[in-house]
Amino acid sequence: MFPIILICFIIFVVFLNSRKRQITKQEQEITEQFWARENKANATRRRSLDNLPYITIPEELLTPRHRHLKMSSPFMKHFVSCLLKKSLI
Repeated sequence: MFPIILICFIIFVVFLNSRKRQITKQEQEITEQFWARENKANATRRRSLDNLPYITIPEELLTPRHRHLKMSSPFMKHFVSCLLKKSLI
């Protein structure tokens, strides 16, 4: 009885060890592939950002359409002025 349990235990340990090596090898390959892609991406030339189209919001869309949101409130005046300043920059 004892030798059978010992043999099963040894086989189990060998199986776990081989499985661990296999998983470690796969993880290492995935890591190497990642760093190869990362190095390739870092080697690309940088492009100029000067000619990018920016989003502009028309002022008609910023005016409130509901009666409870009037432009005379200080909050709305400040909000619209901040949005207009940011779109002009």
